[in-house]
Amino acid sequence: MKIIKITFLAFGLFILSGCNNNKFFELTNPVENRIELSVQNLDDAVGGAYYALTGNGGNGSIIENFNAFASAIGDEGNFSPLAGNDPNILDFYNRNNVNESSWLNNAYAAAYQVILSSNSIFQAINNGTVTQLPNNNQVSRIQGEAHFLRAYAYWNLAKIFCPAFEASGTNDKRVLPLRTEFLKGITDAINAPPATTKEIYDLVVSDLRKAKELLPLDGAGQFPSYQIGRVNRFAASFLLARVLFQMGDFNGAEAECDAVINSNRYNLSEEPIRAWNQAFEINAREVIWYYALGNGARSNGLGGTTSSWKVPRRFSFFNFTVGNFDGGVNPNQRTLSTSYSFLRSAGWVNPDTTLTAEAQADRRYTQLFRRIPAGQDPTFRNIRTTNTWNDRYFRSTAQRGVTSIPLFRLPEMLLTRAIIRFNKNNATGALEDVNTVRRRAGVNPLTALTAADIHRERMVELAFEGDRVYYLQALRLPIPNGDRNTSTIPFNSTSLVWALPLREGELNQGK
Repeated sequence: MKIIKITFLAFGLFILSGCNNNKFFELTNPVENRIELSVQNLDDAVGGAYYALTGNGGNGSIIENFNAFASAIGDEGNFSPLAGNDPNILDFYNRNNVNESSWLNNAYAAAYQVILSSNSIFQAINNGTVTQLPNNNQVSRIQGEAHFLRAYAYWNLAKIFCPAFEASGTNDKRVLPLRTEFLKGITDAINAPPATTKEIYDLVVSDLRKAKELLPLDGAGQFPSYQIGRVNRFAASFLLARVLFQMGDFNGAEAECDAVINSNRYNLSEEPIRAWNQAFEINAREVIWYYALGNGARSNGLGGTTSSWKVPRRFSFFNFTVGNFDGGVNPNQRTLSTSYSFLRSAGWVNPDTTLTAEAQADRRYTQLFRRIPAGQDPTFRNIRTTNTWNDRYFRSTAQRGVTSIPLFRLPEMLLTRAIIRFNKNNATGALEDVNTVRRRAGVNPLTALTAADIHRERMVELAFEGDRVYYLQALRLPIPNGDRNTSTIPFNSTSLVWALPLREGELNQGK
């Protein structure tokens, strides 16, 4: 049995496949003990794991659904009832986790597709009598990618469905099924006892450490398919820095930030828009990993197609420019604008809502946001207030629908290291990191620094990229109310955590 067949079998065994009877899970062909495959088969299979990140269709990607969720529950967005008025965004914005969300169900399904596909790769390599598979750097790299992808999927699941990790806590809440092996049949599929939050985080850290050992520094000597939209060792360090930061291991996180920053492979020598307006193949110097939507002709990497079926439509709900491709996205979906709370905190608007000199100088504002005066919205003529919209997605002038989407950018590592350095009384180092980001943005460097300055800089730099709430959680800071008529909430508020899809509870007998 070829490894690519095993990958699709893993997809079929996914518990939230949408099938309504157990016959779907029955194996029509038993798993063979002998697996014949080539390195190319194996590379195609890990390409399938990347492809699974985009889910089953243009609305299924874990990346877009998570970013929409994270942008709405924080304080950077404002729900616009006179605009798209989407009910999923409204529930997220109201932090109403009582209603089941089809968007989060999609994210859940996509994540477990990635997990099961990665596990099938480990199964093929480790548990079969493998032929035609030399022990070379290609195989090690593929294993490293599978470890990374499984970690990335579980990390996103944990942020949506698990309580906030607390460094001094027990983290013993059992939520997510922990799958580390290939499913062999219906019994495995429907009996998956949930793991504790700590066990999930421990697996993510373990996978990322293995990925760092196995992944190459770059694509030298690797297949051409590896050159586009795939992860290297620095991507593993990047994600490990995120996870350790969230867990309160600030020394460990700083070391991973150093690994990325000090590699000198990435820099901020280009305009902010450069990372966001590339189609097919991205070469912005600040980007460590990206969602390569227009990579379908190569049958590998993220996205996997140039048809409208795979356009990541959810970004259009919180972005001014929509990803129209073959008529795939309607501008009427636009729902989440930038909150006035965000604009004031950024120093971009005066009390009378006019623009400040800071906003007009800041390239992040001028290049990645769109201010629409009252009554001049091209789609929503009934909006009688001046609104500012995030506008970083779908910015390629070639084909908006296949614009590559940056997932890991260098400024995040600089600003993570800045707050860690600041809290360790290294004010000079922290100031250097913050000013590196500010200079690229075209704003004056700071001469002195407070923690609030770092928080603000990160809020501005990583707006609408799914970062804000989790950064505050990592520092155990309250989550602001934004434009809501409510008070702030604690970092570990249960209103930021969603229940698993009802389908999981119906089918999973392991709970």
